[in-house]
Amino acid sequence: ITLTKPRIMSLLLLTGAAGMFVGAGGWPNGWEFLAMMAGLALACGGSSALNHVMDADIDKLMGERTAARPVASGRVAAPRALEFGVVLMALSFAVLATTVNVLTAALALVGSAATAGGPVQADLEAEIVCPTCKTTLDQSSSPIAMRMKDYIRAQIAAGDSAAEIKAQLVDQFGPAVLAEPPTKDLHLGQR
Repeated sequence: ITLTKPRIMSLLLLTGAAGMFVGAGGWPNGWEFLAMMAGLALACGGSSALNHVMDADIDKLMGERTAARPVASGRVAAPRALEFGVVLMALSFAVLATTVNVLTAALALVGSAATAGGPVQADLEAEIVCPTCKTTLDQSSSPIAMRMKDYIRAQIAAGDSAAEIKAQLVDQFGPAVLAEPPTKDLHLGQR
């Protein structure tokens, strides 16, 4: 279950449900609503599982919270997580195409594939500290935090990995920018 990132999924489902109510101008058809929620859950779960695979290397290095994730910790093998994510996304397409419509299925597939790295933004914002207010970016609305969020978004869009983005931010702001600075290979007091 952890591979599907249930907390992130719940936000997507809430947003999707709200969109269905607005689109229907009231209560949507019950079966279509259930099919849509199931399809969205499968798409989000698949995307999140792929994200675990893509970020496994950096998750191992970034502290206890991320190192304990299923793929990073080795509890789930990366190929199995990849298969799981692809199967969930395929099931999402099948459910949505047969019960809602093909356009919805295609948009969910493209969106989940494109945002497999989307949770990377949220993860980075929870792991990077604003240099001015000393809180993580996800908790800060300072001007520098907003610029850092924009920078992270742009670097993800340019194809940089989470590890590369963190390294760039550490180069610019120093290791204190990491909420959980690495403790490996530190030689305090030695030059």
